[in-house]
Amino acid sequence: MTPVMERSAGVKKEQVAEICRRFVELTKERQNNIVELLDELERTQSERERQEIAKTISEILAPELIGNLRMGLKQKTSGSFLKSRARWIGRKIRVLREKKGMTQEDLAERAGLTQSHVSRLEDGKHSPSNVTLRKIAKALRVSVHKIDYEEHE
Repeated sequence: MTPVMERSAGVKKEQVAEICRRFVELTKERQNNIVELLDELERTQSERERQEIAKTISEILAPELIGNLRMGLKQKTSGSFLKSRARWIGRKIRVLREKKGMTQEDLAERAGLTQSHVSRLEDGKHSPSNVTLRKIAKALRVSVHKIDYEEHE
């Protein structure tokens, strides 16, 4: 093995170890969410859907890297906060979508997401990243502040 390959293998091992560490630290519910998403990832044929599932898994495992939480606010990383945030945002998205007379498919298409991802968000199963929030807000033609939980605490 060349030195470059050895370094690359070492980095990959470190990354896998970090992912495993984060997974083990999750609540059982969040672990189950990831397992369900991995099952869905295995079944799906759509590359777009695979990318959305991968993003969702990343949001669960590393929210601070995705922008799911404001940096430095450790008290807001509890499971109850994340669940409340996901449910609140999901309800707001659904209400705003329905007021606009849009289906989940309509919103997904306009936001560049998949319908199943929109469904998971509306059901409060996942908390969207800031990027996803902006996409949804733009598709609904509203300010992000209309659907961002942290603006309404």
